[in-house]
Amino acid sequence: MADEVDVANNAQEIVLSAAIQQFSKQTPEFVNHEQKCLNCGEPVETTAHKFCCHECEEDYRARKEAEIRRSGRRNA
Repeated sequence: MADEVDVANNAQEIVLSAAIQQFSKQTPEFVNHEQKCLNCGEPVETTAHKFCCHECEEDYRARKEAEIRRSGRRNA
């Protein structure tokens, strides 16, 4: 017959196993619910896509980097 410690250990193992399983499920960091390009607004293939093409991605990143540089100069 299992004693209280064994029962508690088994319960804890079940909870820990469930937590590890939940944590290990990979969820996308970004979900594009509107399915539109963040740069030009054109439709994208899936909710995991941010941009409709490579050029839009490059343009978007260049503009964001320029914004960061401009905001850094104001703080200096």
